[in-house]
Amino acid sequence: MILKNLTNEELIIEYKKRKSAFTFACLYIGIFIGIAVWSTVTNGLGFFTFLPILVGYFFRKAALDHNEIKQETLLRKINL
Repeated sequence: MILKNLTNEELIIEYKKRKSAFTFACLYIGIFIGIAVWSTVTNGLGFFTFLPILVGYFFRKAALDHNEIKQETLLRKINL
């Protein structure tokens, strides 16, 4: 989605959607890192140490999307 083509109202709605996605992505990344640490402590380094980190990597798109829309709102000087 091209953010420059959105009106200010549409941008605010999209910001709220991406903010909730960002929150859940951060939660899942934290859980996956916790699983990786727990697996390393109990079983040593292995497949289940790196698998949660790899899965958490896919949630990084939500963080990038959130930063992109935040920059656009700063350019337009919209208060959220």
